[in-house]
Amino acid sequence: MEFSFSFKTGKNKVKAEPVEVGGRLPIPYNLHVTDPTAAGAEIGGGNTPIETLVQRLSPNNISLQHELYLRHAIRSNLSDVTTALLYRRALEGDLVIESDDQVLEEELREWASSIPVGPILGEGAPMGLNLYLDIMADTADEYGLAVGEKAYRGRRLERLLTPDMRTFDLERVQGSSASRLVQDQTGNKVPIEGGTIHSLVFKGSSTKRWPPAMIDGAVLPAEALLRMIISMNTIWLKAGDPPMLYSIQYEKDAPVPKTTFTLPDGSTVTADKNLQQLYSAINQVKQARRRGIMAEIVLSVVGGEIKADPVFGDVTTAGLVKEAEPHFRIASGLIAQLSELPDWLFASGTNKVEGLGSNRANAQASIAFSAAERRRRKISPIARDILNAHLLAERSTRSVDNFRLSWSVPSIINEEIVERTRREASAADVGFIRASYELYNPEGGELTDEQREYLTRRGVLVDENNLD
Repeated sequence: MEFSFSFKTGKNKVKAEPVEVGGRLPIPYNLHVTDPTAAGAEIGGGNTPIETLVQRLSPNNISLQHELYLRHAIRSNLSDVTTALLYRRALEGDLVIESDDQVLEEELREWASSIPVGPILGEGAPMGLNLYLDIMADTADEYGLAVGEKAYRGRRLERLLTPDMRTFDLERVQGSSASRLVQDQTGNKVPIEGGTIHSLVFKGSSTKRWPPAMIDGAVLPAEALLRMIISMNTIWLKAGDPPMLYSIQYEKDAPVPKTTFTLPDGSTVTADKNLQQLYSAINQVKQARRRGIMAEIVLSVVGGEIKADPVFGDVTTAGLVKEAEPHFRIASGLIAQLSELPDWLFASGTNKVEGLGSNRANAQASIAFSAAERRRRKISPIARDILNAHLLAERSTRSVDNFRLSWSVPSIINEEIVERTRREASAADVGFIRASYELYNPEGGELTDEQREYLTRRGVLVDENNLD
């Protein structure tokens, strides 16, 4: 029987009581590990605007399954998110295996390029260690957590598996405030543990039950983008086949042809014969267009005219479509910031004022490279574990770790420009600080007009004349 310990504090003592939890013996905590789903649960009934807002935004009422589906929907439908993931993988580059033992280097490179990835069998199976690492990194960006597995046949590593994270959940450990990762396998919640499991997390949080995704912090802007895209898509679809309001207007003394027909319930109805023909023609045209066939309505009315007006007026400018672009750029820019990528990589977030080679562009590129390097440091241990697992099965233990890992990274900006920009910016900052100190006399006296103009131009003082 295995136990955990729960701590009860009295006035002058701390008592540790064993709690049976099953499985491995958890380490007793000195700190209480707060359950993120319970933190803040005592918020009131929304008596103030702030409470109402917090309750509406709180994720406590959404299940983990729905949260993961939401993250997937955002990634699947927002091109900026997909673009961000593509460029993050591009900046991380491909893994390159090197070794002083040339035979070992060639063997590892060949094996790493041919290891099957995923459950597909046969010659058509996806292959490659780099593909596995890309999928793991992509999944960590999309869902916050990525889980993979080494699949063996005997002692030999046969393939690498990357399951759908939407099949995972968290299960509370009995008698503990901790949770464990489980997967829904044909209706059974199976704990995920063991030496064959890989996990990857790029971002962490002490207030969330699940690691944050790349999009974390921009869910509401992402929702706004989705609404804008759906709205614009609907309008352009309508522009190709706009909804029309048809009507027949008769002259004052014109005879209206009537026809009588029987309804399914046995009652009889008298209706305008021309109107019935128009209704039938509209249905036929719509059915033809659904099959991709061009069709038009040709119908004449004696003593009157048929009118057709678009329901939404000018369908290409109806609603807020003409106002969407600036809002789209703002929301897109927020996503670009979270991706740690230069905003000029995004078509919707391109800065038209500053081009490539500017100080701002170089600074963003430098940040992007640094972020990619941090991600590589988290990905590399997974690659090393897989390569060593292969070596343990095929060679002696002396071959373990007898290799180096590097990355072939495409350069999106000249490194010399980045370094020169850093040096120039550093020198400019030193000169600005020295000049500011000399111009602003701390011994007393008012600023001269020249000093005030200089400090305002450099952003130290605010130009009150330009305040709105």
